[in-house]
Amino acid sequence: MRIIRAIYHFFRSDIPYGIGNLIKFFPVVWKFRPWDYGFNLELLRHSLRYLLKTLDEHGMEVDETRIPRVEAIKRVIFLLDHHANGDLLSITAETQGWKELWQKTKCRKNLNS
Repeated sequence: MRIIRAIYHFFRSDIPYGIGNLIKFFPVVWKFRPWDYGFNLELLRHSLRYLLKTLDEHGMEVDETRIPRVEAIKRVIFLLDHHANGDLLSITAETQGWKELWQKTKCRKNLNS
């Protein structure tokens, strides 16, 4: 009986989701090269876009926890977009994130002294 369920699950769920993922990720996977981290970031950005769409439209969480996650994912996608364009340093220097990173680095330096 378990084998029949496993075969049913394979044909009912695994194959359709697998084909759907191949279609969704085909452009990114086609350009993927394992020796450059930029391609890994592109794959992450593409994946986060689908996650954001799912959480935003079909998220079954309460708004108190879902909205901060959605905003954090939007921020990561924004940073990955600007990293791909090559202007990440100028964008992060203008935002609060750079100041927070600098403060954390500065505090760690003081702790090591």
